[in-house]
Amino acid sequence: MDILNTSRKEIVKWLKSNLSRYGIKLRKKLSQVMMVEPKAFRRIVEAINVCVQNCSIRNPVVLEVGAGLGTLTTAIGGNIKAYVVGIEIDKRFTSLLKEVQDLYPNIDIIIGDARRIIEAFRFVHVVAGNLPYHITSDLVLAISRSNAICSVITIQKDVADRLMAKPGTKNYGKISLFVQYMFDVELIDILPPQFFIPAPEVSSAIVLMKRKRGYSEYSTVESIVKCLFSFRRKHLLKSLKKCIGSEINIVELDLSDDLWRKRVYQLAPEDIRKLATIVRSITSS
Repeated sequence: MDILNTSRKEIVKWLKSNLSRYGIKLRKKLSQVMMVEPKAFRRIVEAINVCVQNCSIRNPVVLEVGAGLGTLTTAIGGNIKAYVVGIEIDKRFTSLLKEVQDLYPNIDIIIGDARRIIEAFRFVHVVAGNLPYHITSDLVLAISRSNAICSVITIQKDVADRLMAKPGTKNYGKISLFVQYMFDVELIDILPPQFFIPAPEVSSAIVLMKRKRGYSEYSTVESIVKCLFSFRRKHLLKSLKKCIGSEINIVELDLSDDLWRKRVYQLAPEDIRKLATIVRSITSS
């Protein structure tokens, strides 16, 4: 079935037919909901295609998280010049996904945990998929730590709000800082619950993340930032003293720097490099 050029009604009919054919009941504990809106599929494929073109790589690799019945998998593989690897943790979908793999020479399927597979892949250029709601944050972190240049993911709207939150706001936290340091984050579209079956209780969002820098530049201060946000409303210097676990020589710090006037939840992505330099000087002395 051509997912991009059919009706929502036909997609629902096809999904229900195949779930019945393989005796599969969707599991709530795995956050299994299936996208059924062709307009949403088109927006995702368009965004992935832009990512692939911007990679300027002859044979880009697209990893899809949560292949499920293969709807998005085939939409990507059938419309984008790329090698597509669909990752699915639920073994019940293996037989159907094997059919997809046999039909498309540019699609391969891996049955396993995407959280481990994404980081283990030697080359990955784009990560895409409708991320399972119960492990969304884990998967976003895995994508950030990979060498993916670009990512097009569907996540809960409230998580999208956190990823794009501005420093100092209520939704701003360590994952906001972490992701924004490494990516430019852009909202592609908001998807209402009726775009999925079964309909989730919340709206979803398609988010585009374009790589600015690699994970290695953040790893120096990752554990420190995690600790700092345990004291999110305290001033940075006071929190840093608690997190470093050693005395900080205040004389060596430039206390006139605006950085020290900030509370932890006001730290901006551009503050990370400065903080990393300070942490290195303190821990190496």
